[in-house]
Amino acid sequence: MGRNSGPLIEARASAVSVGLKGRSDVSVGARVFHSKFGNGTITAIEGNKLEIDFEHAGHKRVLDSFIEVVAS
Repeated sequence: MGRNSGPLIEARASAVSVGLKGRSDVSVGARVFHSKFGNGTITAIEGNKLEIDFEHAGHKRVLDSFIEVVAS
């Protein structure tokens, strides 16, 4: 273990902190569009993961990089 375990832990910590940032242009209640699921409304946000109620596809959890915010 010794020498190799330190940097591996640091790399994991960096990856986790980057993944939790999320987008600043999304908020609960925002209307969004997803290329597969269509239009929906954000119901919850956890880091870069969004809970969205889609009009035709139902409730889904998607990454923020897969949606576009649309004007209401």
